[in-house]
Amino acid sequence: MILPTNTVVRAPELISGTLDERAVLLSIENGEYYQMNRMATRVWAAVEQPCRVNDLITRLQTEFEVDPAVCEREVLAFLSQLHQDKLLQIQTATA
Repeated sequence: MILPTNTVVRAPELISGTLDERAVLLSIENGEYYQMNRMATRVWAAVEQPCRVNDLITRLQTEFEVDPAVCEREVLAFLSQLHQDKLLQIQTATA
């Protein structure tokens, strides 16, 4: 489960690019092809480098003028799906 306090980053073994301003990616591991909508493309760009989920939600609320509760719920669901599909990693804090 992804939490707002987690830091997430893309899984390294993916092939990704853009097509018509939308992210597309291919997972060699699970043999799946993905095409993302506008908001998902923005999320995908943000997690190219490690990104704290809270910071991402705040940024998207501003960019897309979306209700904070709706934004948090949808971003957490999307990140959880990416993690389930092995497209996203959760980074743990190091002491």
